[in-house]
Amino acid sequence: MAVPHFTDHVEVQRAEVTESNYTRRRDWTQARTIWAGRASVQPARASGAAGPDRETVQERVTVYLPPDAAVDSTDRLLWAGRTYDVDGVPMRWAHGSRRHTRVQGRRSEH
Repeated sequence: MAVPHFTDHVEVQRAEVTESNYTRRRDWTQARTIWAGRASVQPARASGAAGPDRETVQERVTVYLPPDAAVDSTDRLLWAGRTYDVDGVPMRWAHGSRRHTRVQGRRSEH
């Protein structure tokens, strides 16, 4: 595996959970940046184009962050003007000189 080149600016956003009488959800209107810096963003997969037969398009990316980047499975990633939900648990990699955190991101467009 090649060492990723950290040339893309990425922000990690986190939102608190708000509760009402009926629901619990994250309030993304009040999100705060918990980490920002250089990363490597790689396309992972896209699922078609929106059209009469398909209402939603999904785009996935794999993001390599520095090993000390604060990121959790409930966070969001901002990159190139787009917002991606963290998809799954971030994986920390520390073997020899290859140290990074790998995150899968998913973006849906309606």
